[in-house]
Amino acid sequence: MNLSVHPSIVLIDSIDKENNKDFGTGFIIHRDDYGTYILTCKHVLRDAGGAGKVRVSSIADVDIEDYDESFDLLVLRVNGLFTEQIFSLCASGNEGKEFVTAGFYRFDGDENPRIKDIKGELGKLEAIKSRETGNRITAWDLKIADGGFLKPGYSGSPVIDENGYVLGVVSHLRGKGEQGSAISIKSLKKIWRRMPSDLIKPTWLYDKILEGHSGCINNVSFSPIDDKILFSCSDDMTIRKWDIATRSSSIIGKHSTKVRAIIPSPNGKVITSGSENGTIRVWDTVTGAKVYSSPSKIHQKRINTLAISPDNKFLISGSSDQTIKVWDIQSLENGSPITDLPSKHTNGIRSIVVSKDGNFFISGSSDNLIKVINFNGKTLRKFIHSDKVLSIAISSDQRNLIIGSSDKTIRIWDLETAQLIDTLTGHRDEVRSVTISPNNQTFASGSTDGTIRIWDLENKKLLHVLPHEGAIRSVAYSPSGKVIAGGSSNASIKLWKLSE
Repeated sequence: MNLSVHPSIVLIDSIDKENNKDFGTGFIIHRDDYGTYILTCKHVLRDAGGAGKVRVSSIADVDIEDYDESFDLLVLRVNGLFTEQIFSLCASGNEGKEFVTAGFYRFDGDENPRIKDIKGELGKLEAIKSRETGNRITAWDLKIADGGFLKPGYSGSPVIDENGYVLGVVSHLRGKGEQGSAISIKSLKKIWRRMPSDLIKPTWLYDKILEGHSGCINNVSFSPIDDKILFSCSDDMTIRKWDIATRSSSIIGKHSTKVRAIIPSPNGKVITSGSENGTIRVWDTVTGAKVYSSPSKIHQKRINTLAISPDNKFLISGSSDQTIKVWDIQSLENGSPITDLPSKHTNGIRSIVVSKDGNFFISGSSDNLIKVINFNGKTLRKFIHSDKVLSIAISSDQRNLIIGSSDKTIRIWDLETAQLIDTLTGHRDEVRSVTISPNNQTFASGSTDGTIRIWDLENKKLLHVLPHEGAIRSVAYSPSGKVIAGGSSNASIKLWKLSE
């Protein structure tokens, strides 16, 4: 990110430049019918001459929007800057992560200040108490890298993380500028009484790691009715049920070969599993009792994917043997699928999802095809990808179809028109899992590059990158959408919580 040419980082200086050479930095955070809003430090306004005596990017029509005597933050309102980009704000970050900032400084007596990028590392987030009122805010400790230095004109500069979110506002430098402080964006709520409620974006914070499996985790899935219950299956041939509050788990099912796929029932009372040797089993999620076991090798090769219709009537299994089988869940004891669909795929089935209305399902295959199929086996529509289709997700309004592929991309299709909407890049290896949040606003992608990426579904913007220690095989949102689980090849599950 090249901030030195970023028009949303603005110079704040005095109208009377002949008698006042002081200046500072600010940046655009909001815009409405009343003007454009600039966040900076309160002392920048004071040093540049005070209210009515400053300008922003040479614009003199500037008003004080809000501030608090306790804290060194200030919001200005400018009649101008109507087309420049608005920075996105986030209240949470992580110690040790890299950041970039840019501010204005004067070089060798130049008449006009210059702007320059500097990089650094976030230190601790510490509480600061106001001497006047006793109120507290939080501030980041900043460690400047690569021999750079904060300079006095950097006061009011944005501290920006790797995802482009502003985490804080540079307020003070220490020493020669090799260190400094930045007031956390979280503190903005305390000084701006009219702040829009959605201005500060929530973020995902690492919560905990779950360990207990002894092999690669192939699938994770939350209970559809409980954020605290997670299920997982593994190459160690087991299905585990986790209490994520206590990090404890119990084995509720076991196969004689690797377990490749699981799917809990809509009420969470049973869970279905599919294995390497093509068998399907159903387990009671409370007692671990085996409710059903299919005849040996109901599929001729491994089962890669399972799906259940929203009304809990049909179970669908997809296999590397290129077949799709549909089961009447109420008649599983009969031992055979009610429909053995001619999938017309020419390679293994890797992912299946059922539409939210339960009228059709979608299959994705290593033959690069995605097919929309009704429960009579008729193909209604098909999409062609450039490489193997590894994972599918469908939005709750049934408009968007999201595809993860071995070509490292995510493609978003219009399900009604079969038109490609967008191709998203960023992952450095194949995308093994995609899933959409319950509120239909974001989706997550998991890759063998060891990251989970969170995307905005509407504008297709990358929101967050969540690191894991192994290749991601499966990603799941909790029913509330406030927890994300990622299952990895290193036999661990990482959890992240949404910070409001």
